Amino acid sequence: MADEAPRARRTPFPWATATLVALNAAAFVATLAASGGLQPASDVLAAGWKAGDAIAAGQVWRLWSSCFLHAGIWHVALNLWCLWQLGSIVEVLVGPAWLVAVYGLAGITGALLGAQMSPAPGLGASGAVLGVGALGLAVTRLQARQLNPEFCRQFGRSVLTWLLLTLALGLMIPRVDNYAHLGGMLCGLLLALATPLRHAPWWRHLPAALLALVLVGATVWAGDMTWRGTRPAEHMTRREVPGAGVTLEVPEQWLAAPQADGSMLFSLAGVPAVLTVDRFVPPEPVPREYQSLVVQRSLADQQPLEAPVELRTEAGEPVWYLRAQPGVVLDVYFAFRGREVVRVVGQVAGERARFYQPVFRRAALSLRPIQ
Repeated sequence: MADEAPRARRTPFPWATATLVALNAAAFVATLAASGGLQPASDVLAAGWKAGDAIAAGQVWRLWSSCFLHAGIWHVALNLWCLWQLGSIVEVLVGPAWLVAVYGLAGITGALLGAQMSPAPGLGASGAVLGVGALGLAVTRLQARQLNPEFCRQFGRSVLTWLLLTLALGLMIPRVDNYAHLGGMLCGLLLALATPLRHAPWWRHLPAALLALVLVGATVWAGDMTWRGTRPAEHMTRREVPGAGVTLEVPEQWLAAPQADGSMLFSLAGVPAVLTVDRFVPPEPVPREYQSLVVQRSLADQQPLEAPVELRTEAGEPVWYLRAQPGVVLDVYFAFRGREVVRVVGQVAGERARFYQPVFRRAALSLRPIQ
């Protein structure tokens, strides 16, 4: 019996908190691996960060995937340190299922508010972590009679100071998404109204357990969708370009934007590459032997130019290709279709060219007339 008293007071290990920390760390390592450097590349992060236009176009999983992506080592280190410090205490208070539930819901709520209020892309676990802190603060106030009063006072004072300081820093630092912080905090406070303490009957935790299972599944799904975005040449989908009368393959996450001049632009916020498709009609039909001359004249303002290299589509129609560099790499493809010429222009920052030139080439060679 003497051994049972200390054993009963032993604090359980916060497995849910440790798992969330590990998932965030693994996501950061994955972005480094996809970027090929010691800093995550913007286009790799753009595959999963919160972007209002992409979410409005149907990529709602970004509300969740953005809660696991970070812009740099200090960003991820600070968020994970705060998550561990707060999560390990909150998990002891309310249990692992409620911790996962509040992390997921607060992160989604923060990202949704940030997407509605700010057009700028956003990422990071801070909204979810603030939700965890706000829930812990509210629970120690609402259920203080069942807890140690001194613990509630010290914990509440520390967390409240941290929450206010975080919001104040968000107002002073332009790139911080304070709307995501505020949304996460408000979600945590509201969830505290329905959160039981860990020692409550099991059925009181059932809603959180079911929600936690859903959020774990969403994590796997969002992670797969995010990873696809880091390999655009492997995940292409066919899109229609009505103004040019063709369809072609583009990265599945890129959004289409019709332009005033009749061209179609495919891009995604944060990705340093743009694909534009348009068409023009030469004054006279262009015989095959003069096609290269038409290409040279249409690109006369692009310097320096390499000699055109003839490629062929599956239908055997010639496509002429030129590249202008350095700094910004410009890949231009021409498909001669009777009297019309369809032009596919890919533009990418020089340091990311090797990732996106295969995308441009595949898009040009996939041109098909609209049936």
